[in-house]
Amino acid sequence: KIHLIYNGLDLPVFQQLPEAGSFRRKLNIMAETNIILHLGRIHKRKRIDVLIRAFDQLVQRHPGAMLLVAGPDDGEQAVLEKLCQTLGLEGRVVFTGAVYGMEKLALLRDADLVVSTGVHEIFGLVLFEAVLCGTPVMASDDCGAGRLVEQAGMGWVVKAGAASDLAERMGAALREPEAGQEMVRRGQEFIREMLDWRVITV
Repeated sequence: KIHLIYNGLDLPVFQQLPEAGSFRRKLNIMAETNIILHLGRIHKRKRIDVLIRAFDQLVQRHPGAMLLVAGPDDGEQAVLEKLCQTLGLEGRVVFTGAVYGMEKLALLRDADLVVSTGVHEIFGLVLFEAVLCGTPVMASDDCGAGRLVEQAGMGWVVKAGAASDLAERMGAALREPEAGQEMVRRGQEFIREMLDWRVITV
């Protein structure tokens, strides 16, 4: 028999989250600005270029949006910064550098939408951490985490590499925050039942 065991999360860590708005204040981002967040290594496999191109389409309809790319550079940041310059997105796309611990939780809590566009990835915890921070998520259909997000009905799943589809879905997510919060509710329930280390290791 085969038993599938997912990566788990330490749920008590999420019981006392940082104060809402603390990361926005750090970067002087206004409360009414919609934050799209990518959190993880800045690597070619993450396909952040697709996210940036989708964001370029998004801001034409949502001019108040901002894209934060948070994480350590793994050889791709200079390429992405050049892409932002070409598209005229300076100031709208911000590379924050790596964030850890409570600072990471503060960023996840203050985002309006966390997006993962990676391909050929087995699994990752960022989307589930975001849900535990109360933030809606969106993932590509070419990663293990995305499949689980779809299975649990805890976020939006988009075709990998399709910038126009991603832009449309991100716009819908910003227009329908209630739908996102309902997905968050389902996701938190799923995580408690399936991804809590205290459950997994019994």
